[in-house]
Amino acid sequence: MSAILEAVADNIHETKRPVELMERVREELAWQFLPKFADKDKDIHVILVSGRLCEALEKRMYCPQSQNALPYCALSPEGREAFVKEIAEKVCRLKEKGYEPLFLVASSLRTAFANTIRLGLGNWACISDTELQSGCKEYALAIEEELEVDEIRANETCYAVD
Repeated sequence: MSAILEAVADNIHETKRPVELMERVREELAWQFLPKFADKDKDIHVILVSGRLCEALEKRMYCPQSQNALPYCALSPEGREAFVKEIAEKVCRLKEKGYEPLFLVASSLRTAFANTIRLGLGNWACISDTELQSGCKEYALAIEEELEVDEIRANETCYAVD
């Protein structure tokens, strides 16, 4: 509990938004939850969300007016369909290899990405690059799949629902 309070105190001057503070707390506590994702050889098997897709999704990140509502990625119907299809394929391949789905995504997008997949696909774990760097010194990263969705482009119209 003290680590949580310290992380909030260290970051409260930068933001008062609960969602952003939650991310800072996760980054501080990563060393506690990352080991549960590692196998017996201390490898963490992930589906990497590509840099290009992260960039496109960040442009579609929608933060509801409510301070307590979680952000999500607002996608066109076609983009959402392609997004869901690609994720389902990657998750299926990861499970065939014997691993539970775990997505590695840019820290600026982690909450929105996790909320987007939770709303339509399942409550799968998502970790950020910052969490991995701050809490996982003795573990190795194994990128099993890379998530890329060509239908989601930087110039696509964004859709948001409040």
